[in-house]
Amino acid sequence: MSLDIPFKLLLLFSSFSFTGVPAGATTAGLGSQHAQLLPYNNQRTSHFFNVKIFGAQADGLTDDTKAFLSAWNKACQATGEVDIMIPKGTYLVGPLKFAGPCENVSKIIVHMKGYLKATTNLFKYGDGAGWVEFRWIEGLTLTGGGTFDGQGAKAWPYNSCSTDFNCKLLPTVCFIHLAHQLCLQIVHVINNLIPQSFELAYKTDEEKVLFQQNVKFLAMNRTIVRGITSVNSKFFHMALVECKNFKGSKIKISAPADSPNTDGIHIQRSSGVYFSRSLIGTGDDCISIGQGNSQVTITSISCGPGHGISVGSLGRYKDEGDVSGLVVRDCTMIGTSNGIRIKTWANSPGRSAATNMTFENINMENVTNPIIIDQAYCPFASCTPMGPSQVKLSDIYFKKIKGTSLSAVAVALECSKGIPCQDIYLEDVHLELATGEKQVTSTCKNVRAKYIGTQIPPPCA
Repeated sequence: MSLDIPFKLLLLFSSFSFTGVPAGATTAGLGSQHAQLLPYNNQRTSHFFNVKIFGAQADGLTDDTKAFLSAWNKACQATGEVDIMIPKGTYLVGPLKFAGPCENVSKIIVHMKGYLKATTNLFKYGDGAGWVEFRWIEGLTLTGGGTFDGQGAKAWPYNSCSTDFNCKLLPTVCFIHLAHQLCLQIVHVINNLIPQSFELAYKTDEEKVLFQQNVKFLAMNRTIVRGITSVNSKFFHMALVECKNFKGSKIKISAPADSPNTDGIHIQRSSGVYFSRSLIGTGDDCISIGQGNSQVTITSISCGPGHGISVGSLGRYKDEGDVSGLVVRDCTMIGTSNGIRIKTWANSPGRSAATNMTFENINMENVTNPIIIDQAYCPFASCTPMGPSQVKLSDIYFKKIKGTSLSAVAVALECSKGIPCQDIYLEDVHLELATGEKQVTSTCKNVRAKYIGTQIPPPCA
């Protein structure tokens, strides 16, 4: 019988198990009357762990971190199938590291009904720590309709990563205790004085992924995330690093359009990833596909505000992995700065590739740059490229892309002079200027795209 039964019933059983039997006790050995109440047969070992039983107050003021970690530690030491309950209420927590491996656990279901608030005292996060992290776990399901609130508004004023190539993210208690102008002065001094070897001088995008995202999944296998909300992350909302067989659906992600680096979902060095039927509105990419990914499918996503769905940025660091087998289909972009974007840096220190990618049935509603390949990517006020991008782009398909563009150039394909794009296909593209005043245009550099069916704007000359 499935474990996916009504949450209230699970709470009833978990409360009973903690008042009637020791924590972690199994259904075996219960009296016949009690056994009849449990929705499992006697051959299945099941455990229930309620964070409130471990001392969580759920008042939004008390630090409930220890209660959450205690519940997890007990659950991870159990045998068989495990259910962790987070009832409705507001929990002040963080950081939380839910780590495996849980050697004797076959499945862990976290029923998250509560509203989790991140502490804004960043000294508590330590060296590059995120907020809520799941790592080295097999067979995790996170569900229940709960919310992760990163309280990012306290941190955003001090994030310069959207304008500074060598930005450093400061773990600052000053977000709470010092005046705004004084904090800005401290950030300025540190950005100029901290050496690149200092623990907060992040060398790679992955290291930034490790910093204060709302939820991170590291080296996970057979993971399901369903019906979860993330709001106002200090940095990325959700990050996947070195994950396999990951399914996410019915996820809601929200942050203001001007919140810096609040990518909705960032995926890196992962395979067998599937996200569907989700609503994402942020101040950065709704979904970003980083280096080293394979067999990633993104479907039925509503994106906006934000920077669209992006591959990259790629080619900034040495030894980046290739990207292949990406499918993005049946998505809608609403008022985003980009629609579908592939971005790679010039001056790549090493070679890599992004190949076999399909973007199909994408609807653009008032999108500034609906289709864009940018192999001279520069998010800052100015960049001085010393050489072309060394990321090879090939076998890329844009199919059934339709809607309205806010800019006159609706399709911009700017490929690398050093390694021109190969086998770029546009099929049935129909984009019109949102104002209806004139026809949109397309531009191309270092690419000979192949066109099939309807082409509005007309192909590059």
